[in-house]
Amino acid sequence: MNGGVAASADGKSIYSNCGAEGEKNKIIKFTIDREKKSLRLSEVYPVEGITYIRNFAVYTVGGTELAVFGEGEGGGKIGVLDLSTGVSTVMSAPEIA
Repeated sequence: MNGGVAASADGKSIYSNCGAEGEKNKIIKFTIDREKKSLRLSEVYPVEGITYIRNFAVYTVGGTELAVFGEGEGGGKIGVLDLSTGVSTVMSAPEIA
């Protein structure tokens, strides 16, 4: 799996990109159950306009958790996903310049 895992600022959740064929445009949220020492799948965020999410990180900006990621297939795109609303924005290289 490329892109790895990122933790929420409060340490209660873990985010990962999906490595399954046909599902690589998704970020998955797991909630940490400290008592049971387990993870529970709690949310799946599909991102339109991206084929393969790669190299992502989670940041808290103004109290909102955002996942920032790059395109793994062909490159040239970056995106931001608001983890509180599930709304994503994807920009291609010409828009970035």
